[in-house]
Amino acid sequence: MNKLFLILVFGLNLHAVTAFSNGGVTLACMSMTPNHRNNTASMLEPPYSVTTDVSNYTQGQVITVTLQANETAFKGFLLQARDETGPVGTFTVMGSDAQLLNCGTEGSAVSHRSNVNKSTIVAQWKAPNTNNADISFRATFVQSFSLFWVGVQSDPVRFVGTNTTVPPPQTTTHNSSPPQMTTHNSSPPQMTTHNSSPPQMTTYNSSPPQMTTHNSSPPQMTTYNSSPSVSLAIYLLLLPLLASGNYIKTG
Repeated sequence: MNKLFLILVFGLNLHAVTAFSNGGVTLACMSMTPNHRNNTASMLEPPYSVTTDVSNYTQGQVITVTLQANETAFKGFLLQARDETGPVGTFTVMGSDAQLLNCGTEGSAVSHRSNVNKSTIVAQWKAPNTNNADISFRATFVQSFSLFWVGVQSDPVRFVGTNTTVPPPQTTTHNSSPPQMTTHNSSPPQMTTHNSSPPQMTTYNSSPPQMTTHNSSPPQMTTYNSSPSVSLAIYLLLLPLLASGNYIKTG
């Protein structure tokens, strides 16, 4: 029965991927089904799982993918990342039990190197910089020539946008703010005057200068006003003389 393990046609067909440019190569990449004559994929629950270290991704992100046997080891496998159009991204193998295959793009699939029993396979997948769709990782597990599982899938990995983890280059300016000026709050320079009031005058209440005269009254004369009583008395004394004509004539 060694012939059974040496002729894993699935493995041989996948190895043919690097030897032929079309035909069976394209069929194996797209269907992920080993050419094991009349044998078909098992409909039983697969004893294997496909897991990822993240549940969403961005362009150019690297995701770690693990193929794990629950109890029974597997001898062969084929792993791809797929969106609705087909295989996407590229893989990097980790360890000596796996090799890269070309399914339209170099490194777009991973397969086994030998038919020795395997319980764990780990590979890293890098998202393309142009992809913007959700993906899932799909694997075919070969346990024997007649028993294999096709299309064992991981949980969906959601696309969440472009990679924003790389910060933009730092510039010498801070927050693109204009340079600070030496003035404070853009206020005009302070003047030496206080409250913009006019200079104080020496005059008080804007009143005219005081004159030395008092109440603007005319100066007092030294003459004495003759009262009417005195004049009358003199007149009465002179009246007899005037009447008699006896008055002294001068000169």
